[in-house]
Amino acid sequence: RSRNQIEKAGFITSAAVFPTPDMSRRMVRQDWDSWHLNYYFPMAYNNFYGKKYAWLKKVSKIDKKAVGVHSKIFTGLFLPTLKKGNRLTKAMKAAMKGGADGIAFFNLRNLNARLLKQIKDLWKKENLN
Repeated sequence: RSRNQIEKAGFITSAAVFPTPDMSRRMVRQDWDSWHLNYYFPMAYNNFYGKKYAWLKKVSKIDKKAVGVHSKIFTGLFLPTLKKGNRLTKAMKAAMKGGADGIAFFNLRNLNARLLKQIKDLWKKENLN
């Protein structure tokens, strides 16, 4: 209901949230899968939880299922932990394979030419426009 009122006023709704609805409820009492927002940015910082890239795929799949077809999921990646080698590419691929509608990058101060190239290369390769 709130989303409809906000959209009628010409706005969209979004929030940066913890990685999954269950984790959010347990850790910070967020019940974000019931908010009916337009866009969600789950902060799926795999290194914070000692998880591998496959976890990003799993989280993205869970999140997409939780919000349904009327909302978009942009899996949030924490750039400072993805600076070495092709870690960023691996993380983005995993999130997209899990069904993420896109990627959100947190802490843009760490975005450099090499990371930007990884983003551009993956988008070109996967034809993600």
